[in-house]
Amino acid sequence: MAKRKETELEKLAMQFAQYLQKEKQEGKSLPLSMIIQQIINAIMKHERQIYLNQDVDTM
Repeated sequence: MAKRKETELEKLAMQFAQYLQKEKQEGKSLPLSMIIQQIINAIMKHERQIYLNQDVDTM
């Protein structure tokens, strides 16, 4: 069975999960509102990067 390719959003989610795990190990805890804010900011940054990488001729 072929392994499916990981999406960019899945990669981003894994990176964020690793970040949260590191923070937890260091004894830091983030309120849920801060976690949600960081997730939304990361998604918007990723979407902006996709937009900026688009070929100008296709717009």
